[in-house]
Amino acid sequence: MHPVNDLRWVKGRHGNVWEHQAKECQACHGTDLKVGSPLARVSAGRVFRIEDHQIVRLTKGQVVTCTLCHSWPRVND
Repeated sequence: MHPVNDLRWVKGRHGNVWEHQAKECQACHGTDLKVGSPLARVSAGRVFRIEDHQIVRLTKGQVVTCTLCHSWPRVND
């Protein structure tokens, strides 16, 4: 599992994992990256800034998906 609430992960590391180990992402976030397992849900509310301008607010229980911050990546089944 990746670090939770770690801006180093949010701001860059997760892209490399998706590109080289997509099944690791799909294990929790689902094969389509839209629903996933309970691990894809936020355990506590969080607010963070990405790309120095966009504020992302996550509420407890919300499913974390790619489109919270950017477009969908290409999914290969």
